[in-house]
Amino acid sequence: MVAWLAISSLVCFWCLVHTSFKRLLRRRNHALLPGSLSHSPNKAVLSISHHTQATLSTACLSISTTKYNNPHDTLTLYLNARENKRLRNFLVRCYDFGVLLSAVGMFVAVAGLLWFTAIAMHTTWQHLSARKTVLADPNNSLVKRNLILPTTSTYHQSNLIPIVCVHKIE
Repeated sequence: MVAWLAISSLVCFWCLVHTSFKRLLRRRNHALLPGSLSHSPNKAVLSISHHTQATLSTACLSISTTKYNNPHDTLTLYLNARENKRLRNFLVRCYDFGVLLSAVGMFVAVAGLLWFTAIAMHTTWQHLSARKTVLADPNNSLVKRNLILPTTSTYHQSNLIPIVCVHKIE
């Protein structure tokens, strides 16, 4: 139920995005000639504001802006100044530590997946091989968890279910 809801809401979102782009592009005339090279038929470009532009190409929606170029340039000049060398080195060390930590995390995640896959395959192999040996023996008509009972006694009581007792007389 949850998967169906997630898929349907995703489909509704993309339908809404595509229909809104088609309506907004229909209202604006982008080129003087119909065969303009600026727009491909599979790509819709919409200018939201002076700095922001949205592009829709099949299932890829990208929003680009130039609004933060000036503050970024100011921050870059501030960090490249000679008197801010300690701050720049601290930020570089933090970035390097984050990269190293993410690489270790990816390695641990892949190793964990391989470990759990190996355990699952080993457990499955044990169950299948135990089942083949039980099925190969014609004397075992009822077997619980590959348990072979001693045949020396003539009377045996086994508790298959804790409440119900099954008596077997030979």
